[in-house]
Amino acid sequence: MIEVKVSTHPLVQHKLSLLRDKNTPSYLFRSLLEEITYLLAYEVTLDLPLNEFTVTTPFGEALGKEIATKLVLLPVLRAGLAMLPPFLHLFPVSVVGHLGFYRDEETLKPVNII
Repeated sequence: MIEVKVSTHPLVQHKLSLLRDKNTPSYLFRSLLEEITYLLAYEVTLDLPLNEFTVTTPFGEALGKEIATKLVLLPVLRAGLAMLPPFLHLFPVSVVGHLGFYRDEETLKPVNII
C-alpha cells in the first residue's frame, strides 16, 4: 500500500491556499510552488540515512555527516516538473527520471503514457 503524507505545516497550508486562489497571478504561483517545494523537501527527507565521517575544519577535526544513499527524483509530468529545480538545488547529484501520466476525462483515473 502506498502511504500518502499530507503536510500539516502552517507555512505549507498558508502558501497552498494562496497557490489555489484563482486570482493568484502566474509569477506568484511559480514563486509559491517553489517555496512549497522546499518546505516539502525538508519534510520528506527527515528520515534519510546518514553516514558519519571526519572533516577537517580550521579548528581541527570534527564529526561530519552525509546522506548515505543516492537519490532518484521522479517528477510526474507535467506538474512535477515545476517541483524538480528546488529538489535539484538541494540534491544536485541526484539521478532524474520522468513519469508520464494523463487523466482519463471519463474515469478521472491516471493513465500511464509510457
